[in-house]
Amino acid sequence: MKLKMLTALAFAVVSLSGFAQRNQPKGMMAVPPMVQNTQGQYSVLPALQKAQSAKKRTVKGYGITVVISGDWVTVDGKPAALDENNASAKSYSQGLYNIVVYKSGKVALLKQGEGFIGYLK
Repeated sequence: MKLKMLTALAFAVVSLSGFAQRNQPKGMMAVPPMVQNTQGQYSVLPALQKAQSAKKRTVKGYGITVVISGDWVTVDGKPAALDENNASAKSYSQGLYNIVVYKSGKVALLKQGEGFIGYLK
């Protein structure tokens, strides 16, 4: 009997908590919790910051397009893997291509079996 009562009570609590969330008007945000600081004053918690998006840079040449966005590089829409990261440059590979992104801004293209092809603009 006690098990049935506890189960019914737990179900009622879960149902009521879901009911309160479902019946909140659309577009209304939950009220942020209040925090008490050292002087005994209450204040609302600060809003969360959103992540900054990295600027995209597109370079083309020799029949391929390379998009650089922070540490993310794609070659013709396919993601490239980071091979090496040192003080002067980052090296990526994708398929037969190796892309070297220098800190100065230059982007070099190397192809397996052919070596250095040239710089992308």
